[in-house]
Amino acid sequence: MMTDTDHEQIERLVRRLAEGRPHTVRRSSLWLMVDVPAFDLPDHGWKLHLSSRESGYAEFAEFVVPALLDLGCPFKLARTSVLLGALNDGLRNPAAVGKACTVYPPQDRVREIGLSLAGLLRGRKGPRVVSDRRVADDAPVYYRYGPFIASWHANAGGQVATRLYGPAGEVFDGEASLTYRQPPWAEDPFTGAAAGPTGQAVIGGRYRITAGVYESARGSVFRALDERNGSTVVVKQARAYVLESEDGLDTRLRLRNERRVLSMLGDVEGVPRFLDHFRHGDDEFLVITDAGERNLEQDLLAAGRYPVAAEDPPPGRALEDLACSLARTLSQVHERGVIMYDLAPKNVVTGARPFLVDFGFAAAGGLHMKGGTFGYMPERQRRRMEPLDHDDWHGLGMTLWYAAGFQQPVESDDDFDLPRRRALQQIHRAFGPAPQGVIGAIAELLSGDPDRARAAARALAHDGGATFRVLYRPSSGSSNSSGFSGFSGFSGFSGFSGFSGFSGFSGAEGGGDGAGGRAETEGVPELPAPPRVDRALIADLVRSVRADLVAQTATVIDGHSDSSAEHDASLYSGSAGVAAELLRHRDDPDVAALLPRLLEHARTTAARTALPHGLYAGRTGVDLVLQEAGVCPHPPVPGEDWTPEGPDVIIGAAGVGLGHLILHGRGLGDDHLRVAERCVELIATGTAPSPYTSERYPETAGFETAVGYAHGLAGEIDFLLEYAERTGEDRAAELAAVKLRELAGRTEPLLAKAAGRAAMPLAISWCQGHAGVGRVLLRAGTVLGEPRHTELAVRCAEVCLGWLPRLVVVGPCCGVSGVGHLLVDLAVATGEPRYRDAARDAVTQLLLRSGGTHDRPVFVTGLPGEGGPSWAQGLTGVLTFLRRLRDDGGPVLLS
Repeated sequence: MMTDTDHEQIERLVRRLAEGRPHTVRRSSLWLMVDVPAFDLPDHGWKLHLSSRESGYAEFAEFVVPALLDLGCPFKLARTSVLLGALNDGLRNPAAVGKACTVYPPQDRVREIGLSLAGLLRGRKGPRVVSDRRVADDAPVYYRYGPFIASWHANAGGQVATRLYGPAGEVFDGEASLTYRQPPWAEDPFTGAAAGPTGQAVIGGRYRITAGVYESARGSVFRALDERNGSTVVVKQARAYVLESEDGLDTRLRLRNERRVLSMLGDVEGVPRFLDHFRHGDDEFLVITDAGERNLEQDLLAAGRYPVAAEDPPPGRALEDLACSLARTLSQVHERGVIMYDLAPKNVVTGARPFLVDFGFAAAGGLHMKGGTFGYMPERQRRRMEPLDHDDWHGLGMTLWYAAGFQQPVESDDDFDLPRRRALQQIHRAFGPAPQGVIGAIAELLSGDPDRARAAARALAHDGGATFRVLYRPSSGSSNSSGFSGFSGFSGFSGFSGFSGFSGFSGAEGGGDGAGGRAETEGVPELPAPPRVDRALIADLVRSVRADLVAQTATVIDGHSDSSAEHDASLYSGSAGVAAELLRHRDDPDVAALLPRLLEHARTTAARTALPHGLYAGRTGVDLVLQEAGVCPHPPVPGEDWTPEGPDVIIGAAGVGLGHLILHGRGLGDDHLRVAERCVELIATGTAPSPYTSERYPETAGFETAVGYAHGLAGEIDFLLEYAERTGEDRAAELAAVKLRELAGRTEPLLAKAAGRAAMPLAISWCQGHAGVGRVLLRAGTVLGEPRHTELAVRCAEVCLGWLPRLVVVGPCCGVSGVGHLLVDLAVATGEPRYRDAARDAVTQLLLRSGGTHDRPVFVTGLPGEGGPSWAQGLTGVLTFLRRLRDDGGPVLLS
């Protein structure tokens, strides 16, 4: 019997058993792939998944590998039990849970092999594979239709995914999800059924599922109708063997713990009531009363942040009200001997009053579950120390700081105290070193001092928060490193109302790291200061970010990242965007060594995925970079039958036209100019209508997709201005002027909304918000010589600066670096140093969204899928901004 002490033992086992057989063995960072060279592997088809628990994986491999080798078809399996545990935790890739081994059978033997393996593994246990159907109820063998060979293809919008093509040209997304899907041309080999819809399920004999609340590999949450009394309830599922601990405990035990704790809290207002607990197959379900429609995360996206009382918010939506209500409920929970141990925005349900939900990790009676929500738990909880009440008060502080302005924690696997320190630095930056009011209470909850945290919690819970219902009064010192005078009146911007998220406060004045300010207020130490940013640090950051980018990019293009980036060649999120920036750093030896491989990756990947014409998401952008690097001297032009995917700059006419204008400017012939002329005509006549709308965003969001740069007016205008400037053609200039009047008219009311309490962070983005619009308006003011466009660009910058301290995304598309580009452009256009100082303040925000050290930061992602080497959301975009700030300008991506 093998143990888990030797991580190479499974690989040694497989190689030993495969020796002398017609199999070859290779490895990736996650898998051992066992190939059969003579096997004619189709592009896609029915495949089988064998599930295993982490604790028995070594024995599972010993048992199953000989049988798989005897079958004579290819298969792959997780390299080690530790890697299988990472798959089975459901946190990183939910659709991969349970997939210990994947078998690629001959398509005429799928049923035979599936039943054979089910017989072999009968009685064994493993996590359910939620993307698949089960071969037999008593064996962990599953099946689904999917890709055998990586088949990444781009759609008309340039989005690259695993797309499967049927015999009649049907298209099916081959990516596994959390539900079973079957292509229309395929027949289930075990049931003989074609794909079709399923009806509403009834579980527990009485609960009819009516809607999904939350989908997870660990167990989903549903809203259901209790058919016995007609009431609406919430049903929580715990899937067997998922997120299993070393001692064999899994999500089901956490569900049982929640039942136990809710039974103890039956008389506490603000906590749901326990109704039922039952088993369905191997899974367990908990039924509780319905506390409300949305959690705090969803609430902020729908209705905006929670302002302080001084800002005259709507009834019940003051930050003080939220703080006091949660503190009262949590105090009652503690009085009954329970520590929630997982207080985070996802576990606060809003409505007529806030509710605390999800007590699976709660501690009571000497028992608790290990875990919690990263970023919201204190360091001692990350270190699995015994629960104490101030762990909950820390969670409350982090949750309230999030509610105050979308402030997601800065999480780190190496520095467990980082979220708390960064939150206190952010509070210092926005409110000075010794804030008062409810912000001061949040700082006390996060102080790390149990007595101070408990005192703040008592004041919030027991005196209605009267202690904290005072107007914030600034200290005499502020931490802003750029000379930017707090967040309430950057003197360089007329009319700038400062940190617009907290406009009810008058703001802190002065500069430096709190020097000259109050060291303490009533014995309370002042908060840790943000970093000071100067030219030397910016130069250091360029070098360190570049080094990290080179290392991450090498991992991706070598196929070791196990990410979709390996199949992405685009400017926006792929290898061409990385190459476009690194071409500006060719004097660095590491960059020079990487560039040939990176450019080859962009070239071959664009061809393999059949990227359509398009600038940021298509082959036009790739061709621009390859041509600049000398790899593709004569890029192709779209054929006569080419029709753009809308008028936009990302994949449509404006982007293609802009790209070919640049190619024509490089002396590559009039064919490229004619493409640009076609694009002007398409935009002028409206022949290519936009497929993008703003319907999914609330009216108060502060932006409209149809106005922004990526898919709206601003991007079209950018192209028209470029065309008019390069060709001198009056028609393009006139069309740009018409569209500029429309852009200005639509931007004015959006700016007011973007500065409002209910705005969304996308309001200041490069892609859809005012950072992108502002850059185009600034360019229009320069090209057309009209100051009113420049003045409106400055107003865009004012709103962006008001949001800056609350931005959690670091990349240029939706975050800090996009605002930074607008500020650098203003500095270059006007020559005024205050804009450069404000851009340095954007660097401060970048550092506050990072771990590591200030000169070697490790940036924290703020969006799903964000990070990596990409330009839009990753290190390339950060490096581009830092390089432009260091050099006082320069190209963003294209030149």
